[in-house]
Amino acid sequence: MTSHILIIDDDAIFRLLILKLIRGIDDKVICYQCENGEVGLKTLEPMLSSSDSIIVLLDINMPVLNGWEVLDQLEKKKIDKHKNLTLYITTSSIDENDILKAEQHPIVKKFYSKPLSVQDLKSILN
Repeated sequence: MTSHILIIDDDAIFRLLILKLIRGIDDKVICYQCENGEVGLKTLEPMLSSSDSIIVLLDINMPVLNGWEVLDQLEKKKIDKHKNLTLYITTSSIDENDILKAEQHPIVKKFYSKPLSVQDLKSILN
């Protein structure tokens, strides 16, 4: 089974850094860089018909469609029930309210504050 990672974040430098770190851990993972939630959803939806593992690294504060709106769309479309989808919040926010709000979404596996470490990414990939 192939693993796919969607890095949904408006920070191009963060996306590139995470991509390079992931490739250093496992070069077989297929990575997608999405600059906002709208692009992320458009990239994710066709992937859901496969049995491949899908990991989403989702930022909260983005233009066009932010992380909270992405989570709402996933729940509205019942994508949050997809068995091969694992989603992590990856944000620079350390606001306790954001952490609590993320915990209210059953699809969110874990909340990570940026920057992510190699150990964080190894944990996510395993």
